[in-house]
Amino acid sequence: MNRCGCPEEEIQQTANSPGIIEPTESIVFALVKPLTANAGSVANLSTSKLKARNLSVCRGDYSSYADLIRNVVEPQLNRDPSREYIGYHWAPCHEIRSIMTQPSGAGKMSPPSQPVGAFCVIDDAVDGYPAHAVIGFSKPNPKFWEKHDRQAARGNLLLVLQRRGLFDPNQGSDTSPRPGFSRL
Repeated sequence: MNRCGCPEEEIQQTANSPGIIEPTESIVFALVKPLTANAGSVANLSTSKLKARNLSVCRGDYSSYADLIRNVVEPQLNRDPSREYIGYHWAPCHEIRSIMTQPSGAGKMSPPSQPVGAFCVIDDAVDGYPAHAVIGFSKPNPKFWEKHDRQAARGNLLLVLQRRGLFDPNQGSDTSPRPGFSRL
């Protein structure tokens, strides 16, 4: 796979980090209404946050469910009490990184270019929460992300995240990204 545009994936980004994100790690995406919980919509995946490589996720292999609530969900709910936590989606990192897209910007007479990975998954540990990470668009060239390319990539990312369903601990979901990442 062509991983151009994502050199940060190969380098530990912060001193608080447990290291680079491995392909088999579980990536957890918390759903908070109305910010990231528009059921079945790519609106969950903010284009501006993806462009800035700032869509927050959790490294499930380095977090407990309680850590996710304390460090990700509660700060969002405290900023706006009208928000509501509804659960989370998760996917192995390699599934997110395997989403491919065809670069735009080539002229009609140009030969087709090679598909490239659409998303980077980058560690972004913060003080007190080493499991924080971010997802963002890869950036092989300035004309790469035409509007339809972004929309298609976001749709594919949504499908990958939804593949295992919505995990709502209040409904007694018994499947989780990893042992220990549960309501207990």
